[in-house]
Amino acid sequence: MVDAGAAFAELEDAGSHVATVEPPVEAAPREREDDARFQVRWGDEGQCGSKRLSAMRAERESLLSSFPTRAFGEATIAFDPRLDARVVALVADRLVTARAVTAQWIDWLPNVPPPATIVYFDTAQLQSVACVSAQTIGYFDGRLHISADASLSETMVGQTVIHEYVHFALNTLSIPKPMWLHEGLAMRVAEETWFQDSRLDFARWLREHRLPFDAMVYAFPHTADEKFALAAYYQSARMVDFIQAQRGPTAARELVRLLSTHAVTADDAFVRGAGLTPSSLEPYWKDFVQAR
Repeated sequence: MVDAGAAFAELEDAGSHVATVEPPVEAAPREREDDARFQVRWGDEGQCGSKRLSAMRAERESLLSSFPTRAFGEATIAFDPRLDARVVALVADRLVTARAVTAQWIDWLPNVPPPATIVYFDTAQLQSVACVSAQTIGYFDGRLHISADASLSETMVGQTVIHEYVHFALNTLSIPKPMWLHEGLAMRVAEETWFQDSRLDFARWLREHRLPFDAMVYAFPHTADEKFALAAYYQSARMVDFIQAQRGPTAARELVRLLSTHAVTADDAFVRGAGLTPSSLEPYWKDFVQAR
């Protein structure tokens, strides 16, 4: 999850507008080693490639080894010792909430233990030992990594826990992609609203442009620049909304079931999730975004 406020401030300072984001020159129908925007990295520690991880491994291990660990029911949370105990308790509480709200969207067993979770003193500390973008305030790499930066509201910290928990749930169900489903579902489950800021002008951008649907299978905003990341997050949320609009409120649940049983591939998920054919997808999508 990103801190959209920080990202917007940077874009505003640079005189850029998120709505000017253009689709990649080339669609990215598969993961690309030459482009961090299209590298799905759930299994990479710190979401780093091996070379970048080796350069920071000692610092990362030193930092994380200094964090005390505490059990909260089934949850195990490591945290910076400077953090107020109430903040750590908040993260533990939101892990319980995350399990419940995820089960409202997908078939998710309530007895699945929560993932190990690490809570950082601030966003700079989280980013200092990871390979994520400058706006990232949480990520999943087998463990949940959460910033408890004092500038973040309790609501945002809680939403970050839930957002990253959804990535854990989908990966546990053997669904590492499509990324649009990961991010769009995580945003909806966490009830995020940052993208509604009128200054971002996302609705107009999506009416005039979009990232290619095949690229959205692999688009990985955690390791992308801020404009691409924000655009990818927004389009992901709207793609989830689209399949729900076409197939009803259980569309995401059914699609997750089909992906988990390998009845649908990640590349076909958007068309199948919407119950359309490849030839009919584009006109229905255009009608959908024009109506918003």
